[in-house]
Amino acid sequence: MVGTFPRTILRVVDIYLFCGAGVDLLPRGLLSLGWKGQKRKMKGIFLTIEGLDGAGKTTQLELLRDWFRKRGYDPLFTREPGGTRVGDGVRELLLNRDYTGLVPLAEAFLYSASRAQLVAEVIVPALLAGRIVVCDRFVDSSIAYQGYGRGLPRDFVEGINRRATGDLKPHLTLLLDLEPGLRLERLEQQGEPPRDRLEVEGDAFYTRVREGYLELARENPRRIRVISARQSIMAVHGQIVQYVAEFLSGSAPRPREKAGRAKSPRPGGRFLG
Repeated sequence: MVGTFPRTILRVVDIYLFCGAGVDLLPRGLLSLGWKGQKRKMKGIFLTIEGLDGAGKTTQLELLRDWFRKRGYDPLFTREPGGTRVGDGVRELLLNRDYTGLVPLAEAFLYSASRAQLVAEVIVPALLAGRIVVCDRFVDSSIAYQGYGRGLPRDFVEGINRRATGDLKPHLTLLLDLEPGLRLERLEQQGEPPRDRLEVEGDAFYTRVREGYLELARENPRRIRVISARQSIMAVHGQIVQYVAEFLSGSAPRPREKAGRAKSPRPGGRFLG
């Protein structure tokens, strides 16, 4: 399986380079009504959870799953990269330490390729069916990791992901904020020393990633709720379900959907880090 990945990289990057020429890569089934028509038909709710590796996302997702089910909800939980057969193959490549030489540009294209498949195959159908979808990471991760962490221009990262997702945005994002210095300590406490290609990156990289996340939170205070991951597991869980319950009850304001490109402040086009 691993031996097929170099050819996979070339093929995915070759296809995604067409993004610069304005080619829309979404499946024809999604294009038939246009994304505006699709969005009007989406009755579901899209939630995401973000944060550095070691912030406790996996534990909190398990607790949130139980919380939903005890209240009679049937949410769909998925993850990035992965969530589909294609995405799982891309995930193996992205996280495999044998590919430490993967350049940031190829990395960004691969994440957006996995995301395009997940949106088309899993997320959009579930939202059209009126389900709650909870995704472990989404576009915010690419902006934080490949934009701020790797130093790719933020506008570029946002652009390829707009094409990959049809500009689909979560209704609510829960950001588990953790200082990079505590990341390795947490992983060791969990009995999970750094294993994959990203987890072995140093504190300088994760400091930039965290800065990216916090900048996104400042720009999107209605959508992104920051929760300190330094708290106990149950304290973090309590804040998560508070925000989710508020949103489901309608007492929390939903982010307004703006036509066209967002005009929030951003370091347009320059390299970060």
